[in-house]
Amino acid sequence: LLAQCPAERVLPRLPLPPELKLSGVSGSIWQGEVARIDWRGTTLRKVSWRLPISSLLLVSPALQLTFKDPGTLLGRAEVSGLRQPQLSDVSLQAPADWIMAQAKLPLPVTVSGKIQLELDQLQITPTRCEALQGTLQWSGAGMDSQFGSLRLGRAKADLSCAKGKLVVKLKQGSEQLQVEGRGELSLPNTYSFQGTLTPGQGLPDSMAQGLNFIGQRDSQGRVRLDYAGRI
Repeated sequence: LLAQCPAERVLPRLPLPPELKLSGVSGSIWQGEVARIDWRGTTLRKVSWRLPISSLLLVSPALQLTFKDPGTLLGRAEVSGLRQPQLSDVSLQAPADWIMAQAKLPLPVTVSGKIQLELDQLQITPTRCEALQGTLQWSGAGMDSQFGSLRLGRAKADLSCAKGKLVVKLKQGSEQLQVEGRGELSLPNTYSFQGTLTPGQGLPDSMAQGLNFIGQRDSQGRVRLDYAGRI
């Protein structure tokens, strides 16, 4: 009975958040799939899981998740830990325009390209970043707006923790624009970012003129970036 217990009988009895809606559940509690997951306006499809019995015997349940919808999310992740959940072996890819739609930012732009997240480990609490090692890459990055098209090429961010803060080291480069900098996020919602923005010869004139409103340029033509605030 335990080995073949249907997941569709078990999941509705779990203390799941009321905003979380699961549709099309199949398989057992050890290995199965959800056809659709709805969570606060975000929809994921074709999410499968595997719960190795060996992890239960070690009193450290490890839920292995697989995402198989190219329109939203592709890849895998492992969630473990009871008192303090943590992520490991994360490799996720999503279209940049889908990510932008989930963020619901009031920006009059459309984006293109793929965003890839690779994490060896991630462990955070509501107030601290305990452990983080990974990268976030945006390949084929581009933006289109009323001011013109911007081709960003490849953008990469190295992710880590330092003194309880989430640290992002950003580097992006193309013929039109180069950005480098370091950002810190103090949980739950305080951030800072310092870096430089260097326009290239291929940058549309309307965008180049707009850089003058961001800040003064140094002798090398770079615009200094220095932001801090709360999310």
